[in-house]
Amino acid sequence: MPTAELLLARGKAYELQMERDTEGIQDLRRLAHKDFSDAIKLVTSEEVEKEARLGRVRIFVYSWEEREKDLEWLKAHTKGRELGEVLYWEVEGWDAWEEQAALLLSQAIELDYRHPGVYWLRAEANFRIWNYGLALQDIDTSIGGTEDAEELAERLCLRASILIGMKRFREAYATLSQARQLGKGDMYYSWGAGLDGIEGEVLWRYGMAHEFHYFPLPPIGLLRAILQALVAVIASSGSIIPGQGLQRGRAAIERGFPEIVHFIKEIVGEEFWQKCKGV
Repeated sequence: MPTAELLLARGKAYELQMERDTEGIQDLRRLAHKDFSDAIKLVTSEEVEKEARLGRVRIFVYSWEEREKDLEWLKAHTKGRELGEVLYWEVEGWDAWEEQAALLLSQAIELDYRHPGVYWLRAEANFRIWNYGLALQDIDTSIGGTEDAEELAERLCLRASILIGMKRFREAYATLSQARQLGKGDMYYSWGAGLDGIEGEVLWRYGMAHEFHYFPLPPIGLLRAILQALVAVIASSGSIIPGQGLQRGRAAIERGFPEIVHFIKEIVGEEFWQKCKGV
């Protein structure tokens, strides 16, 4: 009968093989998970249990409940760099990104866990709370330590999103060009967040310019065409044809831009506004 130590060693071998055999990764993940789980059942020392639980967390296969239990056990039985890795994996499984993520990842780094993935996740956490300067520092650190082409492409795309948020468009273009040359990664998903809300930003800029007169507006005909297109996009998630697919219509604009809706209605015109169906 195999011992906990032998099962742990075999699980680690499967885990290592996952890095080389991407086509068979799911089968290898299941085999590693089984060995780690069996090792925990037969465990004779805290050290073996610690390594087996950390192995299950790293390869995550089945149950969020199991993962949470492993993380709680590991946080109570690790310290130093090992605890830093545990904190990293805890944040890696989160759906939401907020200041707490950045704080936990900072703690992981202070504990000397400095894997490029930690800096990548902290960069994304800071990006999502608009700390662009800190996010850029972290993503550059992460990129500097990343060798895998697909991971590098993804991290370059996050860098471009950060630069777009900072209005450094030329650098963002160059960064996206670099990512495209790698030919890997889901570029739209990775950098699309940088464009999120751009239609609304333009409406706010024009609305405040009109209200407070702090820079000249374009000619009324051009401004009307721009605002009609933007209103249609916001109202229908893509359609710029008045009256076609504007399901959320006026209500979406009134909820999203109550301070400047009077300006928007004035510029787009009554006929267009009436074609934007309410909900």
